Amino acid sequence: MESGSLSSRDFASYASKEVVPYLHVTSRIQGNTTDGIFREYGGTGFPTLLFLDADGNKLAKVAGADRNVEGFRKTEGQIARLLKLRDAAASGKEGTDVDLLLLELEMGLTSFTSAQEARAGLDAPKKKRSSFEEKVAKIDNLLLNLEINEIRRSAGRDPEKRKGVEITLYEFAKDGRIPASYSSSFWFPVMEGAKRMGDATIFAVGMKLFREQYDEHFTGPENRVQNRYKKMEEDLAKIKEKGASTSPAEVVKSQSVVLAVTGMT
Repeated sequence: MESGSLSSRDFASYASKEVVPYLHVTSRIQGNTTDGIFREYGGTGFPTLLFLDADGNKLAKVAGADRNVEGFRKTEGQIARLLKLRDAAASGKEGTDVDLLLLELEMGLTSFTSAQEARAGLDAPKKKRSSFEEKVAKIDNLLLNLEINEIRRSAGRDPEKRKGVEITLYEFAKDGRIPASYSSSFWFPVMEGAKRMGDATIFAVGMKLFREQYDEHFTGPENRVQNRYKKMEEDLAKIKEKGASTSPAEVVKSQSVVLAVTGMT
């Protein structure tokens, strides 16, 4: 970042007039009382860029593609809309609660528990019901993604907890609780869980979606994507050799997931 957008003249001009820059470096020095800031603000990687208000409350996280002056101003526009919606929702204006929850989820400003409570409190308006339902569908998908991310983060680096996460997310997939778009952070642990449970059907769903997601990598010279897929094929063959450990009812349930994911009827 130092040799990129943050060292440009445009950023220097922007930062000197429109914002108050603050840099925090996580040092891991014993006794340093500010090292918890990164985790407290939901940091997931370095660098993490945030907009805060004067009281230190998180207003927005800057996406990687927006780490430039144009992107910062785009984020400021989102913040302006957020604050306007919060005021409108607080005043009880009809329909603003669903817009506010959707925006807060999109901006990563709420926990799963808080968002789940807000989702339960949404009431369909008398008018524009179809628009409301479309927004709720988006909210439900974002809620699922948030729940999955919080489950994954809860394991930290503990190997045993990670195994528990794999089984939990495998159960999600088996029950049809699947993100709308492909995510390796969901499907890789799902497939590990499927291996341990001997569920060839769910494992094959993950393989199919992986192949579709990275289809362009399957032409040309051998690469890491192709090698990973070959390993998946070997793992699937081993699962089938050992025989499914799931009951007939569980197999039917897993097969229903395949139909849902592939769009077959």
